[in-house]
Amino acid sequence: MRKSIVLPALLLAALILTASIVWYNIAARSRPKPGDTIAAFESAFNRYDLDGMVNCLDPSLADTAKDIVSLVSGDKWNLSTVSALAKAGIPLLPIISDNLITSEDLPKLLLSVSKMEIRDANAVCEVSGAVSVIRHSFDFSQQVKLIRLDQMWYISKVTD
Repeated sequence: MRKSIVLPALLLAALILTASIVWYNIAARSRPKPGDTIAAFESAFNRYDLDGMVNCLDPSLADTAKDIVSLVSGDKWNLSTVSALAKAGIPLLPIISDNLITSEDLPKLLLSVSKMEIRDANAVCEVSGAVSVIRHSFDFSQQVKLIRLDQMWYISKVTD
């Protein structure tokens, strides 16, 4: 009788272990990753969505960015206002050589994460990219540090 209990118990243990591994892998895939934040920043930049860019920053940095916009604009402009004007195509940049800047002249950003190292709630990504402005492109490579707060990743520092 003892042998008849051992086999079902082993099968049950194997089933529980398999289900746990499958659940862990599914949960791990659905969790945000540091690269998702970098991609969200790139997308927001290319949509001229300042709120979206600021939302990718460490909340303590985001508050500072919002304060700077308020200080520079004298509380007449906020991130939403600037974003709305840029999205509507209203030029916010100065006139260059008596030619109004067109939407093709507005900056575009392309980012690529080449290496990512995650340790607990901190991540470091090697990011290369290019910014194109007024038909010129500037390549760069930087290290982006991110922190995880409440299961979301935020950009905390960018260095050369």
